Amino acid sequence: ELRTPMNAIKGFTNLVLRRDKSMEEKSRENLEKVDHASDHLLTMINDLLDLSKIEAGRMDVNPEQFNIKELVASCCDTVSPLIQDGVELRQDVSDGEANTDRARVQQMVINLLSNAIKFTDTGSVTVKAERETRPSHEALARPAGGGESGGENLVISVTDTGKGIPADELPTLFDEYRQVEGASESKVQKGTGLGLSITKKFAELLGGVIGVESEVGKGSTFTVRVPVELSATDA
Repeated sequence: ELRTPMNAIKGFTNLVLRRDKSMEEKSRENLEKVDHASDHLLTMINDLLDLSKIEAGRMDVNPEQFNIKELVASCCDTVSPLIQDGVELRQDVSDGEANTDRARVQQMVINLLSNAIKFTDTGSVTVKAERETRPSHEALARPAGGGESGGENLVISVTDTGKGIPADELPTLFDEYRQVEGASESKVQKGTGLGLSITKKFAELLGGVIGVESEVGKGSTFTVRVPVELSATDA
């Protein structure tokens, strides 16, 4: 019910933009602003709906086999329009596959990349992904529904050369509706403050964890670890 009117606004806006070739430049610019604002609002709606599903225990987990490099490349293509001039988006991804919820992993990567790009004016944003053998002493949270996971982790990290995060903000960084100080200075529109919270909940839903390292003035690194194998009985 929330998505339907927004999709209608976007659909008719794009229809006018495509078909009316005689439109004045100012009118076209205004319609493009409507389209961009609709995208932003639809993202916020999706965040709120995802959060409500997670909190109600109604978020489904659907494991499937996928290529890690292809997934990361797709995520980078999605966020590439957000990159500011002077910022390079880099990929360092090992060959391999994973068998977990592809859609949730994809959303986590897009959330982390979007957040990094938002606070990076110069330098680079680098996404790395690889499989690693899980040390015998390491125990990730069990996936929703219990069960045993495989002996390897899928490790995805996003590193930026942005403004960094003050140490006193790190303990509450993944709280719901939390905005990093200075967010209003960004050229990118502010979100709901749910992106990192949802990413953390998705990681836990897949039996994993998320962590962050940051230094003011030098940048931040967010790292997600989830089991490579999530069986259907775990979901």
